Amino acid sequence: MTSTESSYTVFVLWLMFIIYDVYGYLEFNPLFGFVFIWALMGIRFRNKDNNEFENIYNHTNLILKIYSVAWVGQIILASFNISWAH
Repeated sequence: MTSTESSYTVFVLWLMFIIYDVYGYLEFNPLFGFVFIWALMGIRFRNKDNNEFENIYNHTNLILKIYSVAWVGQIILASFNISWAH
């Protein structure tokens, strides 16, 4: 994989992070966000032993940590029935 392909993949991962985070808060659906966590864990697992994909692994790790905190926030808001969309 070239540096450009790796950069494009990282860009798409961050874009999906933003989309999933915003959609999760607007639609008040933490289960939807769990699918993203599951996908990130799969991507991270597939790239952990390959030095060629170290950039993707590192960014996936960071996104997973940040999104997990946001996901817990969505669950807390859902438990208190707090929503910005409605």
